[in-house]
Amino acid sequence: MVCRGPATPKAALSVGEQVSTLQAPHETSVYHPFHHLAQAAAALGIAASLLAITQVGYHPNIIVFFLSLNGFISGAFFGGSYLNHLDLAVNYAGAISGILHTVSNSSGILVPIVVAAIVQNEQTTQKWSIVFYSGAFISAASYVLYFFFGSVEERPWNNMKKQNKET
Repeated sequence: MVCRGPATPKAALSVGEQVSTLQAPHETSVYHPFHHLAQAAAALGIAASLLAITQVGYHPNIIVFFLSLNGFISGAFFGGSYLNHLDLAVNYAGAISGILHTVSNSSGILVPIVVAAIVQNEQTTQKWSIVFYSGAFISAASYVLYFFFGSVEERPWNNMKKQNKET
């Protein structure tokens, strides 16, 4: 058994004990602006690259460049809302992550169906522009929602044991 007194070095604790002693940063921490900046770079960068695709016309090399840029910019998502569930409730991060990623990955099923309904065997730049405008709108809207409602404040239900001891 490891003593958790002030003299115990952090390295002496197991990884599980270190994680269980973590506290989520509060609204005034440096992590809050970082989450918002990473989310802005991801969502608005994706929206901008999708809008750029609609403006280039039929130039496959340029379109491939913007789609590649889109994939590269998507990496900023991993520093934004992708990690937010760890701040909200580290004790339930696995369950929250599973639910969120199930919902977000369902787009892999829904998007091809929606694209097929929009394009309907007409491979025109006008039809594909609708698809890219829709993607840009969804990406920008996700950032607006995260900007106004996103938080890194630890949720009270994360530490039920602490709440039960206080009552």
